[in-house]
Amino acid sequence: MKVSKFFESLRVVVNSEEENVQLRWIYGIAIISVLLNLTLYGWKTLADSGGYIDAWNVFISGDIDWGRTPVYPFFLGTLRFFVGSNLLYWAVVCVQSFIFLLSVRYFYRLTKIFSGRSSITFWFTVFYCLVPGIVSWNNAILTESLAVTGSVFLFYFAVNGWIKSQVSSLVGFGICLCFLCMLRPSFLYLLPIFFCFWLVAFFLKKKGRIACYGLCGVIITIGVVLCYCFAFQKKYGVFTPSGIGTLNQYCIARQRNLLNPDVIENPALRGDIERILQQEKPKTVDPFYTEFSDLRTRYPLEDIHNALSASVKSNFGLFLKEAINIAGYAGNRNVFDSYVTKKTLIKVKLNVIYFLIAIYAIFLVINICRSRKIPYLSILMLVAGCGSLVLIFVGAQEEWSRLLLPSVPLFLLMTSQMLSASGLKIMIRKENDFELK
Repeated sequence: MKVSKFFESLRVVVNSEEENVQLRWIYGIAIISVLLNLTLYGWKTLADSGGYIDAWNVFISGDIDWGRTPVYPFFLGTLRFFVGSNLLYWAVVCVQSFIFLLSVRYFYRLTKIFSGRSSITFWFTVFYCLVPGIVSWNNAILTESLAVTGSVFLFYFAVNGWIKSQVSSLVGFGICLCFLCMLRPSFLYLLPIFFCFWLVAFFLKKKGRIACYGLCGVIITIGVVLCYCFAFQKKYGVFTPSGIGTLNQYCIARQRNLLNPDVIENPALRGDIERILQQEKPKTVDPFYTEFSDLRTRYPLEDIHNALSASVKSNFGLFLKEAINIAGYAGNRNVFDSYVTKKTLIKVKLNVIYFLIAIYAIFLVINICRSRKIPYLSILMLVAGCGSLVLIFVGAQEEWSRLLLPSVPLFLLMTSQMLSASGLKIMIRKENDFELK
């Protein structure tokens, strides 16, 4: 009897149109999920974790770290100032978990905007709260947790600012965009996407004013990134926000047989590269890190960067071919991989994401033709999702699912939107109440 009453109560909540009613249940589930993760896994340091602590020591000395942008090192350093070194990692996972809980409301509202259905909104938000491939990253001393929650905040502020012409949301958008770009350079791909989005909005009726605020947010972020890149160039000779990109380039060049000694100008470096290529090629990526580290001790980062750029340019066709091959190879990776939990409860191959994007693109094209309206927000979501895929296959040597993680909320929103439309004879028609955003 009690079980039947529980399911009846759940059914009422799932179908409720009131946000607060659903969010009370969702937050109950989310808090239990976070507490279970804290209890079972505590905090986890991974291979990259120590580099952020070391980077903080570099930044407070007034210098620029070669491998890490400043946001996460400053986050760790600030917490260490308040709680000390002994409690630092516990403080990190608690703060990351708290920020994740804050993001739940915003993911809920995004899903409601795009799906338009309370039941779909409820279950997708519950999924966001429970899936280990998302929530368990709160326990890692890495940027992944803030990257996921930051992406949710960013797109919520952009979407809310667009729909409600709300200046405060667009200010939040600018802050989030700047935060993310200085958290992980991989977010830089969003700058041209959002610039084009707000530029198009500028020429639309009733959107010119909010487009100005959106463009200001993008331009200010570009200015911050450029200033940091100039400072990095002054120190290391390479115009980039982080030397990790050069490390990734080296690993990619070694993996894909792109290193070309003939185009390397530095004769000593050319000789070392030739000796490296004469050795048996390692089967894992770890020896490449060691090779790069050895080269860095002997040569300026600028020389290594120039050698890699020249090698890629001389074999650009092979570079593109290998990127496509990697996309095919990576298709069997699990989107919801977790480096924190020992077992992966939910497995969705990257091939499913390829299929989702293709179907979603067709879905948008058909609906644009039928409704004669352009769903700008849906197109923004699609382009951002595609951009993240292109980025990881062109610029990453491994761990593609981990790098794709910040875009997972976008893929969930696409899925929720199509599921909602499936109840309306698959494709949206003019006579239906549902409207693509």
